[in-house]
Amino acid sequence: VGKALVVIITAGLVAWWLGYSGKTCPVTIERKEVRGSSLQGVIENKSTVWIEKGYYACREVSRNDIVAYRYGGDPAPLIKIARGIPGDTFALEPRDNNTWHLIINNELVIDAAGALYLLDAFQANILSLYVRDYGGIIPPESYLLLGSASSASLDSRQFGLAGKSDLIGRVRQ
Repeated sequence: VGKALVVIITAGLVAWWLGYSGKTCPVTIERKEVRGSSLQGVIENKSTVWIEKGYYACREVSRNDIVAYRYGGDPAPLIKIARGIPGDTFALEPRDNNTWHLIINNELVIDAAGALYLLDAFQANILSLYVRDYGGIIPPESYLLLGSASSASLDSRQFGLAGKSDLIGRVRQ
């Protein structure tokens, strides 16, 4: 099956359909202004991004993709980095002062500034359930989403692994 590409531009919204493996995948592009600093150093507060809605309907999420995530019914999506993808190993390593390190594929996870992601007891408890239930392997259609600032981000440390069905799309600057 050949690939078809159709582009429609109306009122600042672009839509295209890309045939991929015989599947039609509608993608709409929406302009958004970032509100928040959880991706500081990668995407700054008040900068403009483009969300490619539906992008992952026919494509796999790659490590370090920046994604828009539907969180708790909030109409404003969270924008996060896919740091852990299906098949990755992940673990928590106890540290002193009631904190834990996050480890993906046997490497300590660091943020955009080079600081280690540290989890408090609540965050470690949430992710430890996934480590226990899935044997330390991120299951199919699940992702570990993190902000770029390890100390100030609502991300998988608070809400656990994200399902593919809750990914709105890929984010571009």
